[in-house]
Amino acid sequence: MVIGFYMFMWFMLLFMVGVMMMMKGSEGFVNKILSVNSSLDIEYEILLDWMSVLFMSVVLMISSMIMLYSYWYMGEGYMSDRFNKILLMFILSMCFLIINPHFLSMILGWDGLGFTSFLLVAFYCNYKSYHSSMITVLFNRIGDLALILFIISLFKYGLFKMNMLEMLEGLEMVWLVLMVAFSKSAQIPFSAWLPAAMAAPTPVSSLVHSSTLVTAGLYVLIRVNSYLEECGLQKWLMMVAMFTLVFASVSAIYEMDFKKIIAMSTLSQLGFMMFILSLGLAELSYMHMLIHAVFKATMFMTAGVLISFKVTQDIRKYGLGLFYYPLVGAIFNISNYSLMGFPFLGGFFSKEMFCVLYVENMSNLVNFIVFYISLLLTVIYSIRLSVYVYVEMSVCKNLELSTKMGMEYPLMVMGLMVCIFGGTMNEIMMTLFFYNGLTHWENNFLLMTVVFGVFMYLILKESFSAYGSYFSSMGLLYFLSGNSLIRNLIISSNFMKLEVGSLEMYGGYGLYSFLWWVGGFNLKLLANYSIIMVSMLL
Repeated sequence: MVIGFYMFMWFMLLFMVGVMMMMKGSEGFVNKILSVNSSLDIEYEILLDWMSVLFMSVVLMISSMIMLYSYWYMGEGYMSDRFNKILLMFILSMCFLIINPHFLSMILGWDGLGFTSFLLVAFYCNYKSYHSSMITVLFNRIGDLALILFIISLFKYGLFKMNMLEMLEGLEMVWLVLMVAFSKSAQIPFSAWLPAAMAAPTPVSSLVHSSTLVTAGLYVLIRVNSYLEECGLQKWLMMVAMFTLVFASVSAIYEMDFKKIIAMSTLSQLGFMMFILSLGLAELSYMHMLIHAVFKATMFMTAGVLISFKVTQDIRKYGLGLFYYPLVGAIFNISNYSLMGFPFLGGFFSKEMFCVLYVENMSNLVNFIVFYISLLLTVIYSIRLSVYVYVEMSVCKNLELSTKMGMEYPLMVMGLMVCIFGGTMNEIMMTLFFYNGLTHWENNFLLMTVVFGVFMYLILKESFSAYGSYFSSMGLLYFLSGNSLIRNLIISSNFMKLEVGSLEMYGGYGLYSFLWWVGGFNLKLLANYSIIMVSMLL
């Protein structure tokens, strides 16, 4: 709990420093020399620019509220202490990744995220947790392998800094960078692990699916954006991002699991940020990443309160939430409306600016149609979630919600941040990277999209039950990619049963038995030889 307060103080300090560095356009490299002994010194470099400092401040702010939230959510005892220690390792790994300018040393924070995320997903120590954690770690291993191969290929040039990749030659290396980012940010076809990670405790979901694990790959791509532009692979990035955006949005419409709907919304927003990045708008993608981190963490925190109250994640068993728990319902709706771009909440500012820039510079009508459909789908699944949880009658009896003392304070702080953080970032970044000369039609483009999406939901809500199992699994992607890995492990376990006899015979146990037999045989020979010698002497 004390660590959470310290993190929040660091957030306020780093946020002010980051804003000042952004306004002045300054950056700095800090060289730290670690002396191992008198003959060995290790030089370690840290990148401190406005992008890394602001991102780390947002991570610390969300982490501080989640640490306070988990103090009441997880309770006290040995399990809570173990959870807090693993969560703290996870946060430190993310901060280490953010401030690292080198690929060679970045792998420490990258692997730290993968290792601690495996421990957090498997925290409850049951079959579902182990199954989900195995899917998570196997998909993250793909990205780790691509990162190791990329680092090995960098030894040819001797360039390991992210801002020096423009000097590289050849396109074969940029595919490794894309694979690294796609596996960590759960882009198609590496999307199966993200909904599976919902087996983790809700505070973990609030952190993993907001500002840490899923944004690590996107953050690396933002850092090497100039290298991607030079290689000319924006079209491939755009195609993958659009597939992820549309499939995740459709899956969220048909899903009935509360946490998985929010996870699918995270996946769709990751596709949206990748789509922004594919157009060369790295600063705008970065801005939406920060704003999305705030309101998505708030959504998960409020969802955790409701799930702990209802003891189920099926949204059909919720209902009339605004009447029974108005504070939690209001905070959830604020974050949910921010997700779909409701004026003038956090997500509205970044989405509005991108819509304006994209419409003015539109070069492909098909891409615009797909993009606009994805915006409508985002509004539809957001309205559907709010209606199921807080408006419709529940099939279960509603009881009065009683939160633990102090649990509402992190929710209130996060709800306030959802309201003010987007506008603050918009005022700061608008004058530096974008322009503010919007016409009346452009200013209302996103508002018209939200209104049209609400009407589309009212028209199509009766047809959402058809093909639900197919679309909720993202076109069976979960079974074709994630579960196939586990099924292969199950098949290998069957082969292990066939081989266990030969392993016992020819393995370590068989060797031990053979040596024991040889030793016993030699002892018998020695005993017989001794008897013969004694009888001859007599």
